[in-house]
Amino acid sequence: MFIFNLNGKELQFGLSEFRVITGFKCGGCMGFDHDPNSTSKLLFRYFPNAIDKVLEADFIRLFKEDGLILEEDYFDMSRIYLISTYILSSPPM
Repeated sequence: MFIFNLNGKELQFGLSEFRVITGFKCGGCMGFDHDPNSTSKLLFRYFPNAIDKVLEADFIRLFKEDGLILEEDYFDMSRIYLISTYILSSPPM
């Protein structure tokens, strides 16, 4: 677990957060607890019309429109996808 101090607030970053952010299927990691009634500032800012989830097409469109993904990043993204999907994936339950 990594612990950061950001503006006087302690932030903890462990395996569960890593799994949620990367999408990697880390063995032994159960669901990520969150309050379904809380609002996500990040979700509201970038996807104001999303109710419960963000479609992959909307996610990609946001990054292309805002120039957040550079052409040379596609290769790195495909390698991460390959690793997370085929090399680090857990067998189906």
